[in-house]
Amino acid sequence: MSEAHSVLFDPNESYYQGQDNLQYYQGEYSQDSSAVSPTYGYQTTNSQEYDTYAYPPPAGAPQVQVSFLAAFGSGGLPGEPPLLEELDINFDHVKTKTFAVLNPLKPVDSHMMDDVDLVGPLIFCLLLGLALLFTGRIQFGYIYGVAMVGCVSIYCILNLMSRDGIDFYRTASVLGYCLLPIVFLAVISSLLRLRDSSEQISTILSPFIVGWATFAAAKIFVSVLVMHDQRLLVAYPVALFYTCFSLITIF
Repeated sequence: MSEAHSVLFDPNESYYQGQDNLQYYQGEYSQDSSAVSPTYGYQTTNSQEYDTYAYPPPAGAPQVQVSFLAAFGSGGLPGEPPLLEELDINFDHVKTKTFAVLNPLKPVDSHMMDDVDLVGPLIFCLLLGLALLFTGRIQFGYIYGVAMVGCVSIYCILNLMSRDGIDFYRTASVLGYCLLPIVFLAVISSLLRLRDSSEQISTILSPFIVGWATFAAAKIFVSVLVMHDQRLLVAYPVALFYTCFSLITIF
C-alpha cells in the first residue's frame, strides 16, 4: 500500500513541494444555525438562501398572475384566451339568444346561430327538471329523453325540407333555447301545486306557452335556413315537440 501511495502521490514531485500552486478558500464554521454559512465568494443566510440563489427574470418577461380567479379569466399570460372561451362558453351569446326567445317579435339575425352553443339549452333543461322537482316529480329522464328524440326527428325533417340543411348541434341549440317558455310554465305550475291552488290556470296557459315557444323556434329556423314559404310546415313538428314538454309539466 505504501508503494501504491508513493506512486500516486510522489512527494518528490515539484508540484507538491511548494505551496504556491495550492489555493484554499477561507471559511468559518459555527454551531449556531442562524450563523453565516461558509463563504465561497459571497455570503448568504438561511432566511435569504432562496432569494439569493434565485435568478431574476429577464427584462421584458411577462408577469404571470397566479391565483384561482386568473384561471377563469385572462390574468395568466398576456394574450392567453380565458378558460370559458376555450371551452366555447360565451355568456354574451347566451344572453343574446335568450333575449331573442323572450322577444320573438324582434327581427332575428340570420347569422345568430353561426356560433353553436349548447350551454343555454343544458341550463334550461336543468331548470325545468328542478322546477318539477319542487313538487316531488323527478322527470330528468323524461326531459332529456324527449329532448333527444325530438331533436333527432326535427333535424331529419329540416334537412329533408331545406336546400342547404342544418347540423344537429344547431337544431338542438335552437330547440333548447326556445324551451325557456316551458320553464316559465313549470315554475307557475309548481307554485300552484305548492299552494294547493287550482291547476286549471296552468292548463289555460299551456297553449299560449307552446305557441310562444313554437313561434320563436320556427322563426329562427326560417331565418337561418331561408324557408319563409314553409313557415307552417316548420312550425308543426316544433309545436308537437313543445306540446310533449307541456304535458310533462302539467300532469
